[in-house]
Amino acid sequence: MACFGPVLANTLNISQISYDASLQYLQESIEDQLSALLVDTSPVVKRAVLHDISSLCIFLGRQKTNDVLLSHMITYMNHRDWLLRYAFFESVVDVAACVGGRSLEEYILPLMIQALSGKARFGEGFGLTQVFPP
Repeated sequence: MACFGPVLANTLNISQISYDASLQYLQESIEDQLSALLVDTSPVVKRAVLHDISSLCIFLGRQKTNDVLLSHMITYMNHRDWLLRYAFFESVVDVAACVGGRSLEEYILPLMIQALSGKARFGEGFGLTQVFPP
């Protein structure tokens, strides 16, 4: 068995490299498609992406969720389609859980407070109950 040690170790290294490379390629492919969907002109498409955002957050990881998802999602707070704003407030909790407390405190909450304290075009009560559940 000892003579198979280096061969087995090389095989494991190659398969690990192959897995990592494959995962990176898949993440980049999904990221490209996702970026196109997040900037689509139709609010229906954007709402569909937000529907099950937690799975995408887990797949992309903290950094990509912060860089790709959150950067586009923040713009949805000022969209004229109230259903998209509603979908944002529904999904931002899952995104915040993925990106962590620092992004929540320094980035998400200040922008949400600004959006809610400005000219809110949707039910302010809804927004506040999503941010601060009873």
